[in-house]
Amino acid sequence: MILLAALYLSHFYAAREAERELDRTLRNWVADSNPDAGIQFSGVEIHPFSGTLDIHDLHIFTDRHLQRGALMRFRLGYPMFLRMYFGDPSTVLDRQLSLRAHLENISWLDRYRLREVSFDTLELDYRGNPADLLRNILRDSPLAATQELLARGRGFGWSEPYMDWGSVRADSLRLRRDIPVGSSSLWSAGDLELELNDLTWRMPDRFISTYSFFLRGFDYTGQTMPLQSFHGRMSYAEDSGRLNLRQMRLRSEHVRMELSGEMELREPAGSTSLEGLRLLLSDFSPRFRNVLEGMNRLLRLNLSTGEDSVWVPLGGTLGSPSLPTRQN
Repeated sequence: MILLAALYLSHFYAAREAERELDRTLRNWVADSNPDAGIQFSGVEIHPFSGTLDIHDLHIFTDRHLQRGALMRFRLGYPMFLRMYFGDPSTVLDRQLSLRAHLENISWLDRYRLREVSFDTLELDYRGNPADLLRNILRDSPLAATQELLARGRGFGWSEPYMDWGSVRADSLRLRRDIPVGSSSLWSAGDLELELNDLTWRMPDRFISTYSFFLRGFDYTGQTMPLQSFHGRMSYAEDSGRLNLRQMRLRSEHVRMELSGEMELREPAGSTSLEGLRLLLSDFSPRFRNVLEGMNRLLRLNLSTGEDSVWVPLGGTLGSPSLPTRQN
C-alpha cells in the first residue's frame, strides 16, 4: 500500500519537474528564435495520469503578429508525459506528432494589416512538428515539416479593416488546413476547406452607402446582414501567387451564391483583378428576383433574370468590383 502511494505521489513530483523544464524550454525557444519576440503565460500545468498539458493566458508576440489564448489544453497521452519527464521537452516536441487540443478564447492578429481571426472555443486535431510551427510563428521562417489541422469551433470572428470588407461572426466553424513544407506562414500556401454556419456580416459603411437602395429592398436597414452558411475549398500557390477557388458557396434566405475560378493575388490586396471569376446566383426568393431586376434596369446590367439561375462574369478588382453592363 505504501509502495502504491509513493508511486502515485511520484507522478505529481514528475509532473512539477516536467512543468519547470517545459517552461524553460519555451522561453529558450523564443530567445533563440527571435530576440525581438516574446512569450508570456500565467502558468503551465501537466496532469500526469490523463497526459494533458494546460497553458494558461498565453501571449506570443513578434513585431508583426500577436497570438493569444486564455487556455490551450493539449492531450499528449501518458507515454509522452513519461518521455517529457525522463527526456528533454525540446527534443520530444521537435518531431512529427499527432495530438488533440482544446483551445479557449484564441485570436491571431496581424499588426500590419490589422487582420484578426478569433474563436471562442476550438477543438483541434493536429499532425505536425510543434517546435517547427513555433519557430515559424516567431521567425516568419519557412516550415521545415508539413502541418495538418482539422478544427471544429464555436464563436468564429474575422475582421480586416485594411480591406474595408467589414467583419464576420459565425456561430460554428469547421476547418481543414494542409500546409506544405516551405510555407512562410500558416495561411500563406496549401489547401484550405472552411465551413461556417449562422453568420452575421457587419457591412462596411462604404458598401451600405453605395447599395443602400437595394439593401432596403431586403429590409436590411441596419449595419448587419444575416447569412445561413458558407462553404469554401481553395488552394494557394505561394510561388506564383495564384489562388484557386475550387468552390465557394454562400447561402442566405434570399439566394445561393457560388464563386469559382482563379485569381492572382497582388499587393495591395485591393488591386487584385477579378477577371476570370464567375458568380452563379440560384435559388432566388421572390424579393431577390425583384431586386435583381431593379438593378438590371437602373444600372443597365447585362444579366438574364428570367432564368432560375444566373451566371455573372465579374470584373474590376477586389477593391472596386464591376458587373457587365449593356452597351448603348
